[in-house]
Amino acid sequence: MCIRDRVSTQSTGFCKTQKVMRAIFFLCLFLSVFAQDGINSGEGFQALLFPGNGGVELGTGENRTSLSSNLPLSFTFEGWFQLPNTAADGLYKSIVSRYDSGADGSYGNRYADFVLQVQASGSLSFFMGNGKNDSGYGLLITATQFRSSVWSHVAFTINTPLGAVNPSVVQLYYDLVQWNSTWSDGVRQIPSPSRGRNIFLGDYFNQDGNHLWWKGYMDEVRFWSGVRTQAQLAQFRQRVPSYNNPALLAYYRFNDGAGLTLSDSTPNKYDGRLSRVTAFTSPPLWKVSGVKIHVDVRVEPDTATNFFLPGFAPNGSLSFTYVIGDLPATGQLFSNGVRVNNSITPLLTNQVLYRASSASGTSDSFTYFGTYNIFNPSAQEKSPTSVFVQVGDIPCVPDACGNCGGDNSTCTCYPLPYGGYNLGELEKIIALYELEQSYDLISALSHNLENSTLNATVQAALAYQPLIRQLQTFTQDCLEVLCDKLSGYLSSYVAVPLSSSP
Repeated sequence: MCIRDRVSTQSTGFCKTQKVMRAIFFLCLFLSVFAQDGINSGEGFQALLFPGNGGVELGTGENRTSLSSNLPLSFTFEGWFQLPNTAADGLYKSIVSRYDSGADGSYGNRYADFVLQVQASGSLSFFMGNGKNDSGYGLLITATQFRSSVWSHVAFTINTPLGAVNPSVVQLYYDLVQWNSTWSDGVRQIPSPSRGRNIFLGDYFNQDGNHLWWKGYMDEVRFWSGVRTQAQLAQFRQRVPSYNNPALLAYYRFNDGAGLTLSDSTPNKYDGRLSRVTAFTSPPLWKVSGVKIHVDVRVEPDTATNFFLPGFAPNGSLSFTYVIGDLPATGQLFSNGVRVNNSITPLLTNQVLYRASSASGTSDSFTYFGTYNIFNPSAQEKSPTSVFVQVGDIPCVPDACGNCGGDNSTCTCYPLPYGGYNLGELEKIIALYELEQSYDLISALSHNLENSTLNATVQAALAYQPLIRQLQTFTQDCLEVLCDKLSGYLSSYVAVPLSSSP
């Protein structure tokens, strides 16, 4: 509602301007959803187009600071991005950031915890401030030129040793090509939880008093706890991981389609809020995505399962023709009661029936794509979608630590040179070592906190906050497992009767 000043004659014009801006916004929002070109089969569906004067704050309502305040010191960020225009446009374009101001209220790169951006020259870069001076970087990576008019997968990992604040190494990925850098100088600038500093998509406020907005598309953004390996990034960058994966902190699918909320698909519900319409900002617009996200389906052996092939276009999921590309190798595919025997078979609907083989623990796949005209190659989407079919349960292949599909690296919470030897005595030694190291860690942190509480500066006190959160996480995730191990070992000792003396 517009509040008018009865004395001012300018208020009426101002109110009319507000109404016009609001009408234009909703008109653009409608057109952005229903008036795009292109087909995208698979689970990519929609994306956001950032216009260059608006972003997304990852926090809404009662959970305004939830993701930022619960972000561990070691984490992984990944997503898909596209610049429709040249990357070397003379503008700094921020993808994701978390930053704070100094004690004097000023902003600057030195106060930024992390910023991922495309520089004015078009280079992809990542930096972390060290609090020292206006150009003080604790860590800076300048990677390759960001390609225009194509979707690219970008990720970074921050690896912080246990008990430390500064990271030991940061890895930046551009379409899985990797760059590394180690921490150089100063202290990592972690915002105080009491200040409620959130994480931003498509926005960063720098020392020049400017918002460095993203000016392009964004989709499929994920935050993971811990450091994801290059192989893990490759495995799921075009597939949908489980929303209940405990390592998945937040997952933004960008499929809301309308409104000013960006939903988090995980149980954490760290929803984001799009910029509102003001004289200086406007929200990102909902568009058809160009990111190819393949489909995963699980079926029981020797059964027939109906499912819909996902896809999206400006006029809906049924506004184009679905076409089967490659056929499944072991299963059988049916459409409208008729078996699909040939490649490049158009379907009447997007529903298919898959008849699985009797072999459990196997996998199968087939492909499909969308087109407006089966006889015109230019009318079909650029790349097909793969459907990965898992028949029955995936066989468990345990590593030496007993984890299915593991790499022998999770037998201990500490970085021991342990190669996964499956020896009972060695496991007991490791458990006792973990117990000793855990006690030393807790004692050291407690002692440091007690000695520094009275004399600590604000900055020093804030530096201990991450240590406390790490200790809490360590206690929950590591010591409980350790106690279970010790309990099992003690039980095994009790179960063995003592031999009698001769």
